[in-house]
Amino acid sequence: MLTSLIMRLLILLALVSSLHARTIELRFPGLTYPVQVSLPENFDPAKKHPAILYYHGTNGRPDTQIMRRETGENDWIVVGMSYFQKGPLQLAPENFSKETSLYRSVREHLLTKYSLNPRKLYAAGFSKGGWMTDLLLQQEVTLAGGAILGAGHLYQAPRPQKRYSFKKPVFIGVGRLDGNYPPSLKALLHHRSLGGDPIMETWAGLAHEYPQDGSTGLRQWLAIQGHPAGTVTAEAKKEMETKLVLNKSLNSLARWHSLKELRELPFTNLLGEETTTEIDTHIAALEKDPFIQKEAAALKQQRRILAKEIKGTSLKSLQEVNFAYLDYADRFKETHQSKLYLHDYERTSTLIKSFKVQEKKAPTRPAPIQVPSSPSSGNGFPVNPLIR
Repeated sequence: MLTSLIMRLLILLALVSSLHARTIELRFPGLTYPVQVSLPENFDPAKKHPAILYYHGTNGRPDTQIMRRETGENDWIVVGMSYFQKGPLQLAPENFSKETSLYRSVREHLLTKYSLNPRKLYAAGFSKGGWMTDLLLQQEVTLAGGAILGAGHLYQAPRPQKRYSFKKPVFIGVGRLDGNYPPSLKALLHHRSLGGDPIMETWAGLAHEYPQDGSTGLRQWLAIQGHPAGTVTAEAKKEMETKLVLNKSLNSLARWHSLKELRELPFTNLLGEETTTEIDTHIAALEKDPFIQKEAAALKQQRRILAKEIKGTSLKSLQEVNFAYLDYADRFKETHQSKLYLHDYERTSTLIKSFKVQEKKAPTRPAPIQVPSSPSSGNGFPVNPLIR
């Protein structure tokens, strides 16, 4: 009798647990791995839920954990997307058509089975998945926004929208030492030109990798997208107060860097002009120090060179910025930015060498366009990202 009662209790607990944190597999013909659907703990089929579709990187598998960590356990449906196409992303129209058909099938399934809010469907992806997200944002009008991580913008989608019908929110996150940093800047400009509302978080000190502790900017961005503004404001104010207090304990240079990063976070923009003015005032006060002033001047000049790089249209223009990076590394050799100048010099030097190799091995017919996972040496980077 007691054993039977215990068994019933265990079954009941298992059922309750599955209702709160269920993961469902969606199988489609031709997919190596099924799509993973993770429902929130507070899933209610009578309510509409926001959803984010996460596209993994090359040679990865469908994953819901990365986005679940950023969304939290409640409210969001998190989907680990799969691909028909193995390996790096090939941009032949028939390949992309298969991937968009999968996107639409998953969307329809979420609408009919899992109470998707049709106005709150987002895409996100890292590396290969980031390039996919950039393409989907350009083409799929049903996407409310997207997060491009460790990737950027290089190519037009096969059937791109001329302009977004609303200020589509786009989050861009990338390591400062990632070879995809310049294409990420291009994504910022491109989605802004389409009438979107892009925001960018740069992960200092990281190369082609996602932050181990997660992305503060992405977590805040998702909180804003998934909830009414009023419910997020209180959280944003509390977090801002905490960060400003912690900032006071840092040395001058670290404080300056921290405030510059804080200035670009989604919660900062949400809180409005009073908050941004307060941060700007703190930054301006620090820049009265000659040492910080020189660091600020180095950063400003570096941004000018980066802007010239991403707008360049020839090998000559790339060679010019390559020389400029080296020149200013010497001019600002006593600053933190000098190391980044040297990094950008090495990065552009590698690109120049790869272009010269391509010229010697020019194919007799056009090769398929392959979006790189990271445009750096040893990764088979096929084309100049500065040339359209």
